[in-house]
Amino acid sequence: MLETGSGEWWCFVDAIENKGGLNHQSSLEHLCLGRWMSPWWLSGDFMNGVLGNLFRLDNRVFYYQILLFIGAVSYFLFGLVYLSIDIQDPMPMLHRVGGGLFLAFTLIISYFSSYIRNRITDVMYIVVLVLFTQLTYLSILNNFTLNYALSILIVLIFFNLVFTAGRKLRALNLYSIGIVVVGLFLSTPMIDILIYVVTLVFVVSGSYILSHHRWMARKRYEVIFDMSPVGMAELDRGGVILGCNVRFCDIFNVDQEEVTGSEIQSLIDIELDVGKGELELDGEKWVEYYLSRAVGMDSKRYIASFIDITDRKRVEERRRLIESLLEHDVKNKIMVLDGYFDLIRKEGLSEKQADYLKKMENAKKECKRLIDNISLLKKADTEKKHKISLNSVIDASIRSVKKEVKDELDIEIKGSSGLVVSGGSVLKNVITNLLRNAFQHGEAEKVCIRMTEKKNEVEVEVMDDGTGIEGDPRDVFKQGYTTDRESGLGLGLYLAREIVESYGGSIELTDSIYGGAGFKITLKKSSDT
Repeated sequence: MLETGSGEWWCFVDAIENKGGLNHQSSLEHLCLGRWMSPWWLSGDFMNGVLGNLFRLDNRVFYYQILLFIGAVSYFLFGLVYLSIDIQDPMPMLHRVGGGLFLAFTLIISYFSSYIRNRITDVMYIVVLVLFTQLTYLSILNNFTLNYALSILIVLIFFNLVFTAGRKLRALNLYSIGIVVVGLFLSTPMIDILIYVVTLVFVVSGSYILSHHRWMARKRYEVIFDMSPVGMAELDRGGVILGCNVRFCDIFNVDQEEVTGSEIQSLIDIELDVGKGELELDGEKWVEYYLSRAVGMDSKRYIASFIDITDRKRVEERRRLIESLLEHDVKNKIMVLDGYFDLIRKEGLSEKQADYLKKMENAKKECKRLIDNISLLKKADTEKKHKISLNSVIDASIRSVKKEVKDELDIEIKGSSGLVVSGGSVLKNVITNLLRNAFQHGEAEKVCIRMTEKKNEVEVEVMDDGTGIEGDPRDVFKQGYTTDRESGLGLGLYLAREIVESYGGSIELTDSIYGGAGFKITLKKSSDT
């Protein structure tokens, strides 16, 4: 414990600037420190565990008032203690009473003056300036004994680490060094002047540099936090909002100052557990949230992020409506057309009419195939990946193509057998589409399917001896690409790529050893194997 009244509580007064130097997002400095600073003594566990945890809510005025009260009481209390135990007070009575009244007066006007409250940080700079001057004056009177010399160094370290690095702090440092150096020469110090001055400059410079480094790191975080298009909030272990950005207020239609200090459960029904989810707000807005532990801090604190997904939900609803119309209503209409086509065929048709009917039937088939492709893509998006036998998929694809094209097709299977991959039921449609294209559009007479087992993957190559595919290989899998403009929709290979990629695999156009088109599908092995 320091001998002077100011020394007895000084460190606690300075500690308040852990809040005073920050903006409205000051509590989020903890995450910034934990993420960008490596020295342990500037980590979130030290700076914010020892200092910052005292001031979790962003109410600088309240905590300044608490410390002003503690400071005023300590001045008078320590004086009474010295009197009661009959020990000489190291602080002159005038200084003790004056310091206590100065703090008490500052405390009182902070309650009644909004002007003071709005400038509370500047007021605390003045308080620090006055009390440091008093500490230096008492050090001069006591010839800079060791305890006074150490008190000055400790105070300088603290207000450099907790004040915001900037012009005011630099001015305060210059003033502090100046009056201490003058005081050393005005007294008969009990310490070596040169060593102490060098130590003083080193301590002030070093602690200011650290303060500046911390300030820059905090600013980087605050810019990211404040300007983020994602709504963000910092929560304590009980779900109290310690700080939030503008986007958060826009999403929940709240005022930033009013919501700070309230519980997150008053806005949304959310469990304080790490994870993600979706919430519907008042039946009009959808929000996707992510809750994670704050980095480099108390493990019970959280960073919550919120994304407005209302537009996405509306698009999904419209998409489901369109899919439902296509899969049910349009299909039913196509079945009605089939009935009328059958009736028309029974009538005597001229050659020209028969040709028109054939074209109408082809258009109907393409419409049906389009609907089937949409259903396949929807199934690929919603179907969960599972363990599937690759050989069974290929066998089913071959049977489907033979039934659709002709029964006698030259299809050779090479490579490993008994392979199991991670996929789904629509994988069969990918192989079927490649085989159908080879025989119907590529004029192939032979197709070879070769399976190769790799470390964590399985490669399936489909190669034919047909006419091949011309053009840029990158364009083949784009939507609308087709080699048959009359009957092709340009969706087959595009859907093949979408389906394969939904299973975590890939498909590419390669050279065929038979001179035609070649495709290589890469699939992940099932984790169950």
